[in-house]
Amino acid sequence: MKETMKQDTEVSVLLVGGFGHAVWVFDEWSRDNAAVRLVGAVQTLPDESLDGFLAHPWAAQFTPSIYQDMDEALLAEQPDIVIISTRPDLNPELIEKSLRAGSHVISEKPIAVDEAGLLRVHAAVEETGKFVLPMLGMHEVPAFTEARDLVAEGVIGEPLLVNARKSYQWGTRAEWFKKRETYGGIWGWIGIHSFNHAAYIIGRNATKVLAAQEQNRCHPDYAPECADCMTGVFLLEGDVQMTVSVDLLRPDGQEAWGDDWVRIVGSEGSIEANPELGTIRLILKGKDEELRKVTAVAPSFYTAFLTAVTDGADFSELTTQGFRLTESVLTAERASVGQRCGLEVKQDRWALSLSKAELLSDEPSVTQTIKGFTLIELLTVIAIIGVLAGILIPAISGVRASATKAKCVSRLRALGSAANLFATEHKNQFPTNGSKNSFSNLPDDQKGYGRAFTLLKPFLQRDNTSTGDLRKTNLFNCPVHDGIEGFGQRHHYSYSIMVGMRNSAGTGFNNSVPTPLRLAAATHPDSTPYQWCVSGQGGGVPYLPTPEAEGYGWQGATAGGGLAPNHGSNCMVLYLSGRVAPLDLSNDQNELYRDGLPTSVWAKDSMFDPTK
Repeated sequence: MKETMKQDTEVSVLLVGGFGHAVWVFDEWSRDNAAVRLVGAVQTLPDESLDGFLAHPWAAQFTPSIYQDMDEALLAEQPDIVIISTRPDLNPELIEKSLRAGSHVISEKPIAVDEAGLLRVHAAVEETGKFVLPMLGMHEVPAFTEARDLVAEGVIGEPLLVNARKSYQWGTRAEWFKKRETYGGIWGWIGIHSFNHAAYIIGRNATKVLAAQEQNRCHPDYAPECADCMTGVFLLEGDVQMTVSVDLLRPDGQEAWGDDWVRIVGSEGSIEANPELGTIRLILKGKDEELRKVTAVAPSFYTAFLTAVTDGADFSELTTQGFRLTESVLTAERASVGQRCGLEVKQDRWALSLSKAELLSDEPSVTQTIKGFTLIELLTVIAIIGVLAGILIPAISGVRASATKAKCVSRLRALGSAANLFATEHKNQFPTNGSKNSFSNLPDDQKGYGRAFTLLKPFLQRDNTSTGDLRKTNLFNCPVHDGIEGFGQRHHYSYSIMVGMRNSAGTGFNNSVPTPLRLAAATHPDSTPYQWCVSGQGGGVPYLPTPEAEGYGWQGATAGGGLAPNHGSNCMVLYLSGRVAPLDLSNDQNELYRDGLPTSVWAKDSMFDPTK
């Protein structure tokens, strides 16, 4: 029998929305007698009813305030945790508002229905240090917990193949299931569980979508945006193969809503886990087939998340896993809709750079009063402090350097996310940087300094000044310059001219009325620098020292635009794809230079396709 989790602090919770799987959370908190109080509920859509959730036995014991405005609810209740359970396309905005209000989040899956929304949430998590726990009910299934334990014990050897099946009843579907952009497609709504099966049971995430397809065979009123059957073949980490079958064809009226099944094939045997039957089937080398009843007890999932509030527990790994699972289903959706094969799943970009200091910043400090000590004790303490100082000061310097580097990565990622958000609203065009900006919504008085940064600023949704003066903010500077007079006025992250000041032919730059760059025109977005650290005082490594690179930025190191080793020997570089990576300037064979000359992807003829 599971022990009830005892807590000294009652956690306040705000419910947002009336659709989805919030009842999974309520069920567990009720079972565990968790110290949680529902303080408010927010209606997010005009036709959305909160009655179903509020009638749940756990929720019914409270009298929450009802709101129609999310901002009002966050300000009035200041909740520790926000549960977001509504139409999936609303998730990014609601999650970001909650994080920036200082709340942790339990969110309906998928976290976002497109890449721009996922980047938006990721940036908010990085900047606030708060966590997002997706509603992944598979973590609470005893059959899958037992299968995971058997795999971890090495019973079937090395996992080689995963077969996952999910079969659901169609039931009744809201009208917004007829539009893929509002709910994210069935890969995101249901297929995400299959990817979670693999991650939870064998610890492997998807790396490639080999093939995926979907159809609507029995529900024409919802075709083609809402599929009722689909299949896919995927490659997981460690070259493990996975097949997935998802359907909404289970006959209505069955006692169980869904029918899940997972089979793991290893080098020494196989496991089949069937939650509905409560069985595990083991087939091992040299042994008879064994069918056993599940005896494992699944660990708490949503109750454990309360410790992020009460104990400052670190849930960055589960938060990262939410991003990775969403990336997997977004890639599967693109492959399925576009009939494309072999799409890479870009998992590396979702790692979080949250430091422990940031995670614990809200914890109260504990002080002690020393009543007195002898002279010998004083001398002993002084000696110990001297020794510790000799050990710790270099270590502290290293920690500070690491923190500064992490902050630089976070700022560049935020700028990359802002640029992608800007592009989605401007025909996939990146902001320009000319003296006469190409975008008419930029005020005339803001066309003289950092025009591209001015265009990006609204998409960052943060400002550390009362005046809003772009030149007095640190958001666009490498953090090594924070607090130094003059920075933020002339010297900011350097900005590629061929992104912000290219001419109409795409062969050089136009500093007056530049032509916006479309992302599609970048032939190597993952290798094409977009913004980078500069010294701000001249110096640094010039990034256009040869005719081959003419027109790709400022006129060398003395103009302040050169690549600068602000982090040891490294310069942090943001690439057009959104990737941020260090560039070792002490190595003349780094990825941008070979023997002092630009590499081919850093030369204009191979960086961009001027016809797009």
